[in-house]
Formats: sequence, C-alpha cells, structure tokens
Amino acid sequence: MTERPPTPPKTRLGAQPLPATKFVPPPKAAAPPPSSPKKTPAEKLAAVLAKEITWAEAMGMTQAEAFGIAQSAYRFFEHGQRDKARQVMEGLVVANPQVGSFHALLGAMAGRMGDEVEAERCYSMAIKLEPQNLSARVNRAELRLKTGFLDQALEDLVQATKIDPQAKTVLGKRAWRLARVTSAALRELIGRAKTKPAAKPPATRR
Repeated sequence: MTERPPTPPKTRLGAQPLPATKFVPPPKAAAPPPSSPKKTPAEKLAAVLAKEITWAEAMGMTQAEAFGIAQSAYRFFEHGQRDKARQVMEGLVVANPQVGSFHALLGAMAGRMGDEVEAERCYSMAIKLEPQNLSARVNRAELRLKTGFLDQALEDLVQATKIDPQAKTVLGKRAWRLARVTSAALRELIGRAKTKPAAKPPATRR
C-alpha cells in the first residue's frame, strides 16, 4: 500500500507571507543623558522670571500633557462648558507662552464667545510665534472681514494660500474661497471710488 503525499495546508485569504529574511530586532536606544540636578522652587521661579524656562517646564508638564489638556479644553467648549474651557486655555497659554497653536485655540474660543478684540489679539500672537499657523491666519482674516478691514483680511488670506497653495486642507479651501471673494469686493470698491464724481466745493458768498 502506497502512502499518500501530505495534503498541502490551505492558504487563508489575507494571511501574511513569511518574511524573506530573518527578523533583526532594532538597535537599542541610546542611554539618556545624565539628568541635571533638580532646581529648588526658588530657583525654578527665578528661571521662569528670567524666561529661561516656562511655567510648564517648572511644573514638570510635558508637551504631550499640555496638548492633551488643550484637547480636553476643546471638548469642554464643544459640549457647552465655554467659560471652563476658556479658563483652562488661558492657564495653558500662561504655562506655555511659546506655543502658537494654544494662542490660536484661545482666540477661537474668545471669538465664538463674542470677544472679538481678544480673539484678534490671540490670533496675532499665534501668527507671531508660528507664521505658518493656517488656522490663525484664516480665522483672523474672517474676523477682519467681519469688522470691515478688507485690505488687512486679504493680506492674511494671501499668506494662508501660500501656506496651502494646493488647497488640500479644509482651511486651505476656505482661504482660497475667501481670498477670491475679498479680492472681488476690493476691486468693486476701488472701481466705485474711481467713477464717483468729485464733490463740488461750497459756493463762497460775495
């Protein structure tokens, strides 16, 4: 009696093929540099006042933790806890004054709460820290359009279209659309000014 050849295993759809070469683990990470001696609270305060470190660094807050707090504040705001969310972002901006996106988010909150002066100030600070911050550029442009400063709004929108020239993002698309509308409005205003007859000087009495 002849033995039957072994039946090959069935191939499962989606099964991953075996690697062609032997797996090599990645190299071990380099040892972290020796930590500097811990500062006393008074030394930390002096370093903050000298702008050598931020309040966040003095408190031991990491960037990941700071951005996590910003996400929580955003969720608070979207769920109606606007005052609480704004207070959280104000504290976060104090702790991390060099993060432009935190200023931009605080500006967005202030703008939606009707505080347009504070919103523009926050957007301007965000742009100063991060000139490529598309959100701050577009939001400040919309705020300036609302208040009638068309020329300044168009400047922001032109910069925004340079940041996203292919309009690949939602903000980029909005910037291009607003830039076209604003440019057309400015051309119309300039055209009206050119065709408007000059006012006659008042007649002098003899």
